[in-house]
Amino acid sequence: MSRYNASCTYVDADGTPVEDGVSRVAKAYAQKGKLARRIMRETLGGRKNYQLFICPSVSDARLKEFEQNPQAHGPKIRNTFIDKRGLTTQHLSDWPWNQQVTYIMARNAEEIVKNCKDMRFGDKMDWLALFSERIYRVYLDIIKGRPITLDAGGTKENSQQI
Repeated sequence: MSRYNASCTYVDADGTPVEDGVSRVAKAYAQKGKLARRIMRETLGGRKNYQLFICPSVSDARLKEFEQNPQAHGPKIRNTFIDKRGLTTQHLSDWPWNQQVTYIMARNAEEIVKNCKDMRFGDKMDWLALFSERIYRVYLDIIKGRPITLDAGGTKENSQQI
């Protein structure tokens, strides 16, 4: 029976290290990536990553409540919304609501990894950076998915909101 020893080396029943043709780093990253995708889909309420940008935006009333009391009225772990009211991906990522969504996803991942005793996720990583990168792709889809209109001069401009 093969297993991992205290230093996370794959060993056989005799304690001899087993040579393996698969990188543990690649496995760990793939599992972290899978965890990140699942958390993102759970948080934003989508079944597939490419569907996340079509989820509705957070309501104006909820944003006003969030401004008054961020702890009580902020985004939740499951089936929450993102604020789509920015003109660029930078605007979207700078909104306090969206920053809180990213932080919640990162904190959720850290908690899952911390409570996982079998070391399947490998070494520590910067979950906030990973989720910031992943949510940026959703913001990009939101911006690109907006209808393009022509102004009076005939040049293209993006609409303010979906």
